[in-house]
Amino acid sequence: MEIIGPKLKERYGFTLTEIRELINELAGGNIIRNNKVKLRLQRYYENEISFSSSNSKNESLMVFSLKLDINEIIERMRKVDNIKTAAKEIREALQKVDFGLTNKFCDSDELNTSWMTTEMPDEMLTFLSTLLNINKGFLLSNSVNEEAYSDPDQSKMDTKDDDVEYDIENIATCHDKKMSVSAKVIFQILYYSIHSGLKQTPLHLMVGHTIYDKCKSRELITCMNRALISVSYNEVLRKRQQLAAYVIHASGNGNNAKPFSY
Repeated sequence: MEIIGPKLKERYGFTLTEIRELINELAGGNIIRNNKVKLRLQRYYENEISFSSSNSKNESLMVFSLKLDINEIIERMRKVDNIKTAAKEIREALQKVDFGLTNKFCDSDELNTSWMTTEMPDEMLTFLSTLLNINKGFLLSNSVNEEAYSDPDQSKMDTKDDDVEYDIENIATCHDKKMSVSAKVIFQILYYSIHSGLKQTPLHLMVGHTIYDKCKSRELITCMNRALISVSYNEVLRKRQQLAAYVIHASGNGNNAKPFSY
């Protein structure tokens, strides 16, 4: 509470979720929930604070100090740049993401596993689902399969013989699935950007290796790297050299080297 008190004076308000996350971080693993946070605040501050009302169960209550003048609160709220605030929150959330590719060969299996198991932060889910106007639920799944790329026109042809009516809801579903892949691409590009290319993603490695397999063009890979869509040409070579060294070493010991592919 000694830490929260000064912060309530510095800002026009805090959400219970923000306070809960701060307490949980300081508690070192002792997880508490928003309702307990509210009770503790009420007992500690009594009549010094107030809580905002909420119209949704998923919306966190706002707590603010009654010592603040209402005009001061309004003035502070006017000065808040919501776009900058959102960008800062997204940046902080992305910095906590780990695609699990450190010290890995990053072959096709490892890249696929990384793509499917890396969770998108809630801040990114909210931002991208709003930006792209898609169902947030589709972004909760990180799996990539043929269904995600299905063509609405092709689906209509496939179901025509079965007399299955192809309605607008099916079209919307296919649209959301396609856009969810686009959202994950944007997510990885933003992640790669804020880390200045020092941390890799499945997307950037796949693009680099795919171009190398097709034409080995240093210029094209470099161009994609500068556009923040691919790892560097040197990084592609480094990964392949690491894999080659492993295969040679494993084969030299009389073992059957594990098959890899990009």
